Amino acid sequence: MKGLFEMIKKILVPIDGSDHANKALDLAADIAEKYDAKLIVLHALLRRTSIDKATALCKELDAPETTINNVQNIVDNIYTAAAASPYGLPVYATMPEEIAKEIGALIIDKAKQNLTLKGLKDLTTQILDADPVDCILTAVDHEKPDMIFMGSRGLGKLSSVLMGSVSSKVNHLAPCTCVTVK
Repeated sequence: MKGLFEMIKKILVPIDGSDHANKALDLAADIAEKYDAKLIVLHALLRRTSIDKATALCKELDAPETTINNVQNIVDNIYTAAAASPYGLPVYATMPEEIAKEIGALIIDKAKQNLTLKGLKDLTTQILDADPVDCILTAVDHEKPDMIFMGSRGLGKLSSVLMGSVSSKVNHLAPCTCVTVK
């Protein structure tokens, strides 16, 4: 009987630029290289990430100045709207599609660069625009991975902690082995 790792031919790794996702990607890459498995790196656009976290992520990824300025413009618009809001009502903003796509491309590009430096050859990437759990489960249905490696915590809001994290939902719903990395 073959061991678990000898049966791994495809690994799915959802990433969002968080430290935990980056650790999951590193671990998955090591296993993919050791067992000659295909690595599928998936990113769901960061629509519900706070603007502060998006700004920090842009700086960490060495985003072009135009992207950082675009994110800063969102912050400025939020402050302007909050100042004009009667009774001090809170103002919410979602990440505009074009900026979410720019940040997603930066996250995937950084992952590809790191994986190429590690010598990984069998690699595909995907960027999807939907709820992260839906994106991951759709990729699982389409790609049929043997394992999923994902970070235990991403860049999501506190509400995701209260309602259940992406990793716990995927772990519960996916038909394959899931490894959650801290």
